[in-house]
Amino acid sequence: MNSLLKIRRPFCSFVVTVSLRRFSSTLNPHVFEEKREASSFIHPTAVIHQNAVIGQGVSVGSFCTIGSSAKLGNGCQMYPASHIFGNTELGDHCVLMTGAVVGDDLPGGIVIGCNNIIGHHAVVGVKCQDMKYKVNFY
Repeated sequence: MNSLLKIRRPFCSFVVTVSLRRFSSTLNPHVFEEKREASSFIHPTAVIHQNAVIGQGVSVGSFCTIGSSAKLGNGCQMYPASHIFGNTELGDHCVLMTGAVVGDDLPGGIVIGCNNIIGHHAVVGVKCQDMKYKVNFY
């Protein structure tokens, strides 16, 4: 009987450790990641200005645009047709979903912190016109 308990206890602790590790990694995907050299991926159809600053492990999808004063942190992801213009800085591990537009050539700059997700077709920091307040619209 004692020999069965000796075998069973290490197995149970292994199962608990593995299940906690899986649960923790679903809450925070950066936990328990293996340390490896981050390589960037830039799709051939993406347009990136030569003065743009891109961190390590950045993924740029098809038909994306990165302007001359843009700065992308490490591990950022740009889904297809997302754009960054003007004096804009994205922190580490930010995600721009499909069609998102961030920044404009307005005075000042836009700074977005780490671990943010900009949604599908969202527009951040771009001067928009509001047509409902236009005089003599009718």
